[in-house]
Amino acid sequence: MSSDKNDRKWVQEIVLQRYIKENPQKWKIHGKKVLAINYNDPFNAYPDLLFTVEGEPNSIPVEVEWRSSDFNHDAKVLIERNGMVFCLKKDQEDEIIGVKQFEIPRNGFQVWLKSNAINLLKDSLSNFDESVTRNTPKLWIKYISKRGGDLDDYKKYGHRHTAGIQTKHKAVKKFKQVQKDDLIMFVIEGIQFNARGPPEKWHLSSFRGTFKKIEVFRVTKGYYDSRKEGEGEIWGRSEDGDIYPHRFKFDELENNGKTPLLKLKNLKVSKLSYIAIEQLRKVASANFIEGDYATLVECIYHSQQAI
Repeated sequence: MSSDKNDRKWVQEIVLQRYIKENPQKWKIHGKKVLAINYNDPFNAYPDLLFTVEGEPNSIPVEVEWRSSDFNHDAKVLIERNGMVFCLKKDQEDEIIGVKQFEIPRNGFQVWLKSNAINLLKDSLSNFDESVTRNTPKLWIKYISKRGGDLDDYKKYGHRHTAGIQTKHKAVKKFKQVQKDDLIMFVIEGIQFNARGPPEKWHLSSFRGTFKKIEVFRVTKGYYDSRKEGEGEIWGRSEDGDIYPHRFKFDELENNGKTPLLKLKNLKVSKLSYIAIEQLRKVASANFIEGDYATLVECIYHSQQAI
């Protein structure tokens, strides 16, 4: 009977993952300061989280468990990259599971869970209910290639302060999540790299990939279907008559769209952390993704201010 009770986890482990991710200032990895934390991709894959740690050239993997005895993965994956297990209860020694552990103080998690319960519920409901509004702004990243007319379309984006994609675009599901006050980061014209090249190439210190420009705007109108609002063509029509109806509007907060919130140039990929490189590699291939604010901070730090 007691074993059955211990298996009734009414709060899922991914909530503990989120607590750890949203509070990087609380943690240290091998005595070093944690700068940022990202989910693994795909979400909830082993190991759960990737830590950007001060002084470390590569991200540090961390697996999250309720109890250390729940760990049943290949410890080599963590050991080879100096990773750890974060758990709420350390009920086995490090030597038994084969990797170093950190026991998370329960009080901090309980306080956070109590104050974030409504946000957790709203974010869960938003996965299938488009009427639920988030309280926390997200960062979206869109790649503007120098090929196929992307640059010309981007100029039209700016004139109408509107971004749009076609009906069958693979990013439609993500577009539908864009809300007012989110940020949209346009990464423009990649130079001297293959957008679909292997990840290993992107992470070489000799990799010469450069993004020519980055422009960041605030979203002023979240996702809408232009066909339902009577808004017609902006970029013309595709060969099959599509008017790119999946849209959102953006604008600089206090300047009526004349300039972006941020305008950067000459971002060298090799200067970035593992996590930031992965996000830019994915957007260069997928065109539109949800980004992490830590990636934006790195781009600011490793770019030049454009006039």
